[in-house]
Amino acid sequence: MIEAKFPLPLLLAAERIVNQAIGEDVSARDRMATLSGLVFEIHLTSPTLRLYLTPTSLGTILIRRDFDAMPDAQITTSAIGLARLATTGSEGMDALFSGDIRIDGNPRAAESFLRVLNELDIDFFGILAERIGVGPAGLLERRAMRFRENFTDWRRTRQIEQADFLVYERQLLVPADAVQSWMDEVDGARDHVDRLEARIRCLTQRMTESAENRT
Repeated sequence: MIEAKFPLPLLLAAERIVNQAIGEDVSARDRMATLSGLVFEIHLTSPTLRLYLTPTSLGTILIRRDFDAMPDAQITTSAIGLARLATTGSEGMDALFSGDIRIDGNPRAAESFLRVLNELDIDFFGILAERIGVGPAGLLERRAMRFRENFTDWRRTRQIEQADFLVYERQLLVPADAVQSWMDEVDGARDHVDRLEARIRCLTQRMTESAENRT
């Protein structure tokens, strides 16, 4: 599968925006500094994209498109999972515990890293408005909100379907007691077959010996 490359101008802009937000939050800067030197790989599965983020001793973040060594932690998610993570507050971190995000490597460091990013107060659309104008930025913000609402509705529908399965479909499943009873009957039938096979071998041997004695 061919992986996309994040455009360098957007990469530098994202790095500047994130570091600006960290600089305005002393707690976030100090917490990020404790992760200095660690490399976190962000692996998007849809679309396929990889970024490597490294906290510094100053609490800032370096974002790279390539990294030759093994990262300390790999954070795998989809674009939807990343969008959920970007949501400020506990709702954003729900993506970490709902299976939308998978962590390989150092899970404790990766979770701390994600929590710091999740708690940053970044007005992406406000910053975007300064670059492209209020009108286009507002249009993108409304589309993003509509996308988020649609995703929330889709997720709730899946949860309802799962609940329906647990309530109704599981009634079609065979009870454990019935399964155990059936297995006991199978074991009993096997024992009868084994005994019958032993008797047949014994009778066959007797018939063979009797025939040999007559000759």
